[in-house]
Amino acid sequence: MDSFIVEMTGTGGLMIVAIGTNLLGITSIRVANLLPGILVVALLVTVLYYWNSIIYFAQAIF
Repeated sequence: MDSFIVEMTGTGGLMIVAIGTNLLGITSIRVANLLPGILVVALLVTVLYYWNSIIYFAQAIF
């Protein structure tokens, strides 16, 4: 699940950039509102990782 690490790193990096722009006074991004994005990325990457297994299981049922 290397893609999980890559996607979580990207999401965290974006949040760090937002914090940096807030500290510099360039923008006023509410970083706490971005926290659910970590959960969304985790769920999407996990579903995509197991997608073939899910499809195979669904075909076996029907």
